[in-house]
Amino acid sequence: MNFSIVIPYKDNSPRFLKYCIESLENQVYQDFEVIFIHNQSAFLVNYLEQSNLNYRIIENSSETIPNFRNIGIRASAGEYVLFMDANDR
Repeated sequence: MNFSIVIPYKDNSPRFLKYCIESLENQVYQDFEVIFIHNQSAFLVNYLEQSNLNYRIIENSSETIPNFRNIGIRASAGEYVLFMDANDR
């Protein structure tokens, strides 16, 4: 696997998260994993059950996005680590 995409999510924009996930699903190049770090987001967990992404979900109670990203880096299996925000398309 070449890429790990780390996405911190604080359950504040479910509409944008949906667009983000759909954008990742529509990528031509699919050799990547997506690591979602969240703080008890039922929406994220439920939405990803319908997804065909290669993903992992890590729950974390931290309040800061930098901590979410650091957790994602440590959990990454890809050769390269990329960051994406939950409101990116």
